[in-house]
Amino acid sequence: MNIAYIIPSLKPMGPINVVYDLVRLMLEHGHTCDVYYFDDFDIDNYFPCPANRIALNTKIDFGKYDIVHSHGLRPNIYVFRQKPFRIKGTKFITTFHNYVFQDFCMKYGKLKGTIGGVVFLLTAMRHDKIVSLSKDAQHYYQKWFGKKKVTYIYNTRMIDTQAPLKENELKELMGFKGESILIGMNGSILYRKGIDIILKAMTYLPDRFKLFLAGDGDDMEKMRGMATDLNLSNRVFFAGNRKDAYRYLPYYDIYALPSRSEGFPLALLEAACMGRKIVCSNLPILQETFDDNEVKMFSLPDEKALADSILRIEKDDTFENNVREKFNNCYSPTHFYNNHIKLYSEK
Repeated sequence: MNIAYIIPSLKPMGPINVVYDLVRLMLEHGHTCDVYYFDDFDIDNYFPCPANRIALNTKIDFGKYDIVHSHGLRPNIYVFRQKPFRIKGTKFITTFHNYVFQDFCMKYGKLKGTIGGVVFLLTAMRHDKIVSLSKDAQHYYQKWFGKKKVTYIYNTRMIDTQAPLKENELKELMGFKGESILIGMNGSILYRKGIDIILKAMTYLPDRFKLFLAGDGDDMEKMRGMATDLNLSNRVFFAGNRKDAYRYLPYYDIYALPSRSEGFPLALLEAACMGRKIVCSNLPILQETFDDNEVKMFSLPDEKALADSILRIEKDDTFENNVREKFNNCYSPTHFYNNHIKLYSEK
C-alpha cells in the first residue's frame, strides 16, 4: 500500500509518536509512506520516510495514495478543504486522540472549548472512517457520526527497553532519589494530567517517597509554586522536557498517571511495556484496558485515595509481571499493525 500521513508538526509528542510508530511498522511490512506536516520543530526530520512541509492551501496528489490518514485539527481541516469531491481508490481516515469536548473545555474554557469541539467534529465529516482509541471513545463519537463510521484501535509503543541514561542524567536522578521510593511521571505538566493531585497526595505519604516529573508544559510554574507552598521542594524534582523519557522508567519504583482525561496514554503503555508498578486514575479508558491485577486505580480527584493506592502497591510485586504480560498480549506493535492493516484493507 501507498500511505500518506498528515500531522500537525514534527514535534515528538503523543499523536506524533503514534504516527511515528505506525510509519515504522508499515515500512517494516513493505508498504510505502509519505508524511506531510504543517510546523517544523527544532530537530531534523526523525521519520524514516519522506516528510514534506505543507500549508492549508498546498495541493497533494491524493490519487496516488491508497490511504490518506490524518491526525489532529489542522490535518482534518486540510482534508476537508482539499479532498476532491470525486476520487476513486483512496480511503480517507482520521484518528481522534482525545475526548474532544473534555479536552478542549479543560484547555480553552467551556465556551471556547465547546465551539472548538464542534468545529473539530465538523472537520471529520468528509473522512470515510474515524478511528478512536478505545471502545469507550468509540461510543463517545458514535453519538455524532453513527456506528458504521467510527471504530477503535488501541495504541502501542515501540521503545528501546535497553536505552541508557547519559552519565549526567543518571547522576542527577540518583542524587535526587537516594534511598527513597521514587514515583515517576513522564509527560506534559498540565492541569489535565492531574499534577496538582499527585502533589497533594505527596503530603499524605511518608518522607521516604519522592516524585520525579519528566516533562514541560503550560502549568509548569504553577505546579512549581504549588510544590513550594506544600513544603515539597526537597521531595519533588521538576526535570523539564527529557528526550525519550522512557529511559527513566527502570529507576522508578512506581509510575503514576493521575490524569483527569486521556485518549490512550502512551506514557502508561511505556511503563507497562517495561513492567513498572502503575497507579492511575479510574478513567473509563483505563478501566477498559487494564484490570485491578495489573494496575492500581484510585477515584478522581481524591488525593488521599491516590496516596493509599501508592502505599498498597509499594510492597506488591505481582503487578509488574501482570501489566507487562497485558501489554504483550493486547497492546504490542504486532496487534497495532494488524488492526491498522485490517482497517486499511476494508472496502
